[in-house]
Amino acid sequence: MAGLIYLSISNTGRPRRTPIDWPIFLLLLTAVLSIPISVSANLTLDLALGLFAGVVALYALVFWAQTPYQYHIAAWALVVIGGCLAIAAPFIVNWHLNKTGLVPDTVYAHLPPPILSDSVHPNIMATLLLLLLPLAVALCLTHRPRHAHGTDLPFILAASASLLIGIAFLLTRSRGGYVAAATSIILLLWWMRWRKTAVLLTLIAFISAIWLATAVAPTFQQEITDTSTMAFRLHVWRVASIMVADFPFTGVGMGTFNDVASRLYPFPPNANPGTHNLFLQVAVDLGLFGFIAYISLVLLTLYMGSRALQMVRQRQDEGMVAITGGSLAGFIGMLLHGCVDNTVWGTRMAFIPWLVVGLITAVYLSTWVKK
Repeated sequence: MAGLIYLSISNTGRPRRTPIDWPIFLLLLTAVLSIPISVSANLTLDLALGLFAGVVALYALVFWAQTPYQYHIAAWALVVIGGCLAIAAPFIVNWHLNKTGLVPDTVYAHLPPPILSDSVHPNIMATLLLLLLPLAVALCLTHRPRHAHGTDLPFILAASASLLIGIAFLLTRSRGGYVAAATSIILLLWWMRWRKTAVLLTLIAFISAIWLATAVAPTFQQEITDTSTMAFRLHVWRVASIMVADFPFTGVGMGTFNDVASRLYPFPPNANPGTHNLFLQVAVDLGLFGFIAYISLVLLTLYMGSRALQMVRQRQDEGMVAITGGSLAGFIGMLLHGCVDNTVWGTRMAFIPWLVVGLITAVYLSTWVKK
């Protein structure tokens, strides 16, 4: 990554300026300032370095990708990452943390135990997969067969990746993830002018929600409406809000929410750490300044994605519409899932969302800014 940045600067003479430079700088600054006040400085240092690595990945992609060919390479690389995650999911995810869902319990009896000592939570894997699924679907639609003389290799690869990611995503049983993924796919279809399919999928999702609420097995219905689950989240959010009010400037340090909550608040330790809300997690970890920086980063990314999508649609560039729309839809899906559950923030895979933001930024710089 550092090499890509060096080559880009040496070729252009100076690094590319982006609209998200200052929010990222403030985000990194708050991450550094949170290390000395953390109850677990080593853990916070590791997570802060992970955040820095994600930012380096973002800028490496922004500095390197400056042509449509490079954008396609970056998009396909992300789809390959998604496919590899889907293949690895049966071996690294702790499926026993699942609750009752659409997939029968008998399926999980045939899955191997996780090979990692610190296995991945299904909701974390769901976030990664729904982040990359729209991009795979977008490339699949773009490279769909247009004649009866055979099927192109790009379509086969994109369709295979979409299928693998989709199956692994269903196995996660992430109810919030299901809603977020459906929303992102509907948005993608609408942007790619598959309007009738988007409307049909919306109706199917609506009917499915009604069916799940009225006609499914009692155990699944009880799981969906389980008040203890919502009560747990409400309690976590309440404790997190109080913690932000108590540590508004520095936060408590990345990755230390459960430790601080169990020491200072009526919050019992549990095996599923975190605030179960992406934005609250950032505020707890980095304080209000870090929260403002992250919100600014999110809003600017949405702005850049929408402007870039507007431009490539005006040019009727189907390939760039797929890349821009798929990246933006996946980013929106991740944000929606982050409203109700833990995401990849503060995990080993936290660099992947930064790559998606980097791709959106690179496309924006080469379309709207040049115009």
